[in-house]
Amino acid sequence: MIYDAHSHIGLDSFHPIAGSLAEFIERCLAFDITRANLMTVPSPEYWQGDTKINSVHWDFSSGKREYNRLETRNGEVTKIPYPSNPYAESNKMLREQIRKERSAVTLDFVPLLHPILDTDGHIEEVLANDPVAVKIHGIACGISPEEVPANVYGAIAESQTPVVVHTDYWNSEIVSSPIQELNRINAPLRWLEQFEKYGIRSFITHGARLCSDSLSLINNSDNYLVGIAPDVLIESEPERLAQDKSYLACLKESLHPSKLAFDIDYPWNTTECHATSLEWGFLDRAIKIYADEQLTRDLLYRNASQFFDRI
Repeated sequence: MIYDAHSHIGLDSFHPIAGSLAEFIERCLAFDITRANLMTVPSPEYWQGDTKINSVHWDFSSGKREYNRLETRNGEVTKIPYPSNPYAESNKMLREQIRKERSAVTLDFVPLLHPILDTDGHIEEVLANDPVAVKIHGIACGISPEEVPANVYGAIAESQTPVVVHTDYWNSEIVSSPIQELNRINAPLRWLEQFEKYGIRSFITHGARLCSDSLSLINNSDNYLVGIAPDVLIESEPERLAQDKSYLACLKESLHPSKLAFDIDYPWNTTECHATSLEWGFLDRAIKIYADEQLTRDLLYRNASQFFDRI
């Protein structure tokens, strides 16, 4: 049995490959993946009739952050500023897809939150449905961990719902674009500092970007689990890693075996940014992390099962 702790379905405005539920399930069956946490893509793009919807984009061109929902019809783009609950539609679409799906793979829906634009009522409703986790993607939301309102952290903590959080890094002193600044301020240690403050459990994506202080904190807490995907893409962008080391080897030597979990991060399992085809060798590489059979089983299933099932 294998548990994919973190993958996406849908088309992202900034990624050339759409995540297809049919393809995902087909691959799960081929790899003996029996359970998966699925969430919508960070910047959903979809159609309503003859109108293309881009649910929410940030814009820093004016010198301050602005948000817009983009609706494109017959080549004309309408901007709707500061849309409330921008992920509600894509969350609902994916939730319904999962509900209707009949396969041997157990699919757990993970709602995507926007901590700035979501209303208190919407967040309360999402958490009241007792999801296995919620997702926050600071890059897509255009925020730092410190900008998440205290009441949002408080509601998540009170519900005891884990957060699947995107972590990033920027190891250069030169920051020349808004996306590089967002990479910098979404460093894993900054998220962990907030989670520690509020007592929030979190699935830390992308190997905590090999941040040694973050890995040390994770090793000494029961509140965190670290995803390893997408390893090839991550290694292709060394400027977004805190250490110049072999990615999977560094995770093995830095983290206790109980702290690592298998995930795919479909459809970001590519060889490099903007690649137009997917890479499927991750399972072999994950298995090679540990030679011990029990530790491999823990990595592939048990660690995530215990974390998300709150055992």
